[in-house]
Amino acid sequence: MPGNSTDTPACGTKKAIEPVFENGVGLRLLEPGDIEMIRTWRNRDDVRMYFDDPSMISVERQKEWFSRYRQRPDDYYFVIHWNDGEEFIPVGGVSLYDVSNGSAEYGRCMIGEERARRRGIMTRASRILFDIAKTQLSVSGLYLRVFRTNVRAVRLYERMGYESAGRTETHLFMNIRL
Repeated sequence: MPGNSTDTPACGTKKAIEPVFENGVGLRLLEPGDIEMIRTWRNRDDVRMYFDDPSMISVERQKEWFSRYRQRPDDYYFVIHWNDGEEFIPVGGVSLYDVSNGSAEYGRCMIGEERARRRGIMTRASRILFDIAKTQLSVSGLYLRVFRTNVRAVRLYERMGYESAGRTETHLFMNIRL
């Protein structure tokens, strides 16, 4: 299986979570060797436009972020893998963060590999993530914030069962019970 969270400690103070692969999709915790790949995806114009800070991320800034991430026991970034018919390859990322008192924020969602888009990968990865949240992190509810203009993401979240919890001029807030 791709990646192995036991080879290199991916997260200093985080709970260890073993990789999960099912239905042609897998999740594993972010490892040091992944950060340049994630940075490349995050810097795509069609990805970064949906992040609160849409600026280009430098190598140094990514390394600083990863250093902070490793120290946060409430932040879990997962690399999404997809079986392209030959092997499992990394294609994106999704996170749970601010994990506390039975809830967590769901976000940092992206499919960075063009050929992996519009294949239901984020839906399948999110279902795996929901199970991890529930069974390994004792999370019973998730919340998110999404740009109102990110129509594809809003539709995805609605299909997954998220419900509206409010809005601002720029964002929608949504919740789901697990």
